[in-house]
Amino acid sequence: MPTHTQHPTQHPRRRSLLRALLAGLAALAATTGLLATTSAPASAGQVGVTVGIRGAGSVTVVEGSIEDGAQLTCQRHDNQDQRVTAWCPRMRNSEAFEAWVWLRATPAFQPADQWVFHRWTGCDQTRERNGFQECAVHSGAFSSDEKYPVAEFLDVVAPEVSGPIAGPVAGQDRTFSFLFSASDGVTSCRVVGVVEWFRCANGHPVQVPEGAHSFQVRATDPSGNEGLETVGVVAVDTRIASGPPSRTNDPTPSFDLRTGAGKGFWCSLDGGDWAACGTGIAATYETPALADGAHRLLVQARSGTWLDSVPAEWRWVSDTVGPTTTIRAVTAGSTAEVTLTSADAVRYECRLDRPTGAGAWAECASGMRFLGLADGEHSLSVRGVDDVGNVESPAKVHRWTVRTSPDPDPGQDPGQDPTQDPAPLQLPGDTTPPETTVTSGPSGFVAAPSATFGFTSEVGAGFRCTLDGAPVACGSALALNGLRSGTHALAVAAVDAAGNVDPTPAVRTWTVPATAAELRPGRGWRLERSAKAYGGSHLESSRRGAALTRRVQGAREVALVVGKGRRHGTVKVYAGSRLVGTVRLAATRSTTRQVVPVTRFATPYTGRLRVVVATQGRPVRIEGLGVATG
Repeated sequence: MPTHTQHPTQHPRRRSLLRALLAGLAALAATTGLLATTSAPASAGQVGVTVGIRGAGSVTVVEGSIEDGAQLTCQRHDNQDQRVTAWCPRMRNSEAFEAWVWLRATPAFQPADQWVFHRWTGCDQTRERNGFQECAVHSGAFSSDEKYPVAEFLDVVAPEVSGPIAGPVAGQDRTFSFLFSASDGVTSCRVVGVVEWFRCANGHPVQVPEGAHSFQVRATDPSGNEGLETVGVVAVDTRIASGPPSRTNDPTPSFDLRTGAGKGFWCSLDGGDWAACGTGIAATYETPALADGAHRLLVQARSGTWLDSVPAEWRWVSDTVGPTTTIRAVTAGSTAEVTLTSADAVRYECRLDRPTGAGAWAECASGMRFLGLADGEHSLSVRGVDDVGNVESPAKVHRWTVRTSPDPDPGQDPGQDPTQDPAPLQLPGDTTPPETTVTSGPSGFVAAPSATFGFTSEVGAGFRCTLDGAPVACGSALALNGLRSGTHALAVAAVDAAGNVDPTPAVRTWTVPATAAELRPGRGWRLERSAKAYGGSHLESSRRGAALTRRVQGAREVALVVGKGRRHGTVKVYAGSRLVGTVRLAATRSTTRQVVPVTRFATPYTGRLRVVVATQGRPVRIEGLGVATG
């Protein structure tokens, strides 16, 4: 600090000498007429002082005669921002030659030890006295001057943040509540790399993508000082990639479990206690033997103490009981007409028994007729098959006797070779196969893992069905559930009462798109859970150039499943480096599960498909990607 030197006019002896000199000059002027006859002013020097206080503190006049009844102390303890200057009322001092005012700055004492004196600006002179740096301002000799000294104080205490403590919000996926407090200032929060700073209060909920994250709370006081605390969280999500269909005859079904950030799985079956049911990010869980009826499996991925607060759920019905069939037969001589009814069966299998032995099981239908039966005892065994493959056991049996000869040999069928089994369920002379028609069901791209079909043929015909080349039980209708993404083909062939099979089955193909959870996004995308979206989630990005990539083989057609909205952006679709489609997602109203065709290839395409965001700052929501093959 500069060393203060006492101004000459401030010394008492010099002040007296100066006054005497001025008096002598006045007398001389009066006698000689050299000066005006009017009296000299009593105060020839005057200084006006307007003090500024930057921050919280006070300024007191310690030397100088303040006039007009002005206060000697100006206090600005209410100014808690060290960047703001508050001004005090003007004061003044006048003297015969030069006017001086000395000022002392004192920091605010509340809050304790928070404010310290930093420096003076605008002073003519400073000095150290009694541990304080004091500021002087003065006028010139015989002049009037205005001075604006400023005392600067610093806020040296940053706010303290207590906490934060993080906990999951029950019933909200990947959402956490953070408890914290701050000693001063306003608080803001962020999730590093995910959510930028925003104003927040204690208990504010935040939803994050799956994975490990750092949550930060920052308190900022009026002077701009900051206090910061960080807590780590792990957002865990759970997915049941596959499980039994909505109805199954498997008493011990298995489930394919998946998670991105978890390190193991816990399961609760039919409301039972939670128990470990797999480790790692992928596991297979098989239930114990279950009774018939409705069942529910809850699966919760966990990583240490962090867990999925919204467990994945799968519901199904276990049915291991075969159907019950009623046989009604009308017999007349060597002819029999049989009607079959069952509440649960979707198809029937029959076997005609004779004294020579049993025929083979063959698919049959209600309304069948038997002609030219040999004399003797006959029995027809029928077993129903339901839509999940349960077979009726034991089979229902209808017995009757044919008597057409006067003296039948009870041990032999006249006209038949007793060593050969007749072909069961064969109507003589009927060799014309039936025609099959699929009357209802999906085609093209279908944003659903289920499908229902109806088909028809001639009266009394049954049906044989294959899904993607594998046999499936079917009646005159078929309901499919739990379909994987990809192209599927259903082939249906009618079988008439004579056993003739349609040699040209009716075929229906359709494609189930891959869900957002099945896609592998690049940087700039985040997976969001959404009950209205296809598959229960969507991928969202607003960053230009963010890309989704999927390798395909033998692709013939491509479609996107998207969400649309008023401010949505645009994506471009590439096959390799070739642009094959542009999809604009802006719409007058918000929609979900919209299937938008992108392109059809002239020849099957094998390679990489890329979906690239073409706009910046506008949300893009992709719910699925459909690739038709075959």
